[in-house]
Amino acid sequence: MTIEWLEIVGRIESGENARTEFKRGFDRSAFSRTLCAFANGDSGLLVLGVDDSQNIVGVEENTEKVQEKLTSILQNSCGRPISAECDRFKSDEGGYIGLKCAVASAAVSRSTMMVDSRFDAGVAV
Repeated sequence: MTIEWLEIVGRIESGENARTEFKRGFDRSAFSRTLCAFANGDSGLLVLGVDDSQNIVGVEENTEKVQEKLTSILQNSCGRPISAECDRFKSDEGGYIGLKCAVASAAVSRSTMMVDSRFDAGVAV
């Protein structure tokens, strides 16, 4: 499962749907809900740094640090680790992150959510 630049651009142009979600800013709870839904469904693509109107607004924080925080959330947010691929892309508007979530082999739930205390605050992206 590889995220390709053209796939990201195509998804941004097509807009949000059941398998594509854009996040301008980072909200730990919304992020966890989206990833759990993708893992329990047909998978999906979460793109950080893009608003609901399909505008690339970029990620204000260092994208490498954001990617580390997202990896931690993937490992601890839904009761068990979620398999996902996370890539960073750079546009003229700023860096943004594509996160492609694989289908889980068994249902995942936020009901047993664990918190990594290093990243329990919201991340401004």
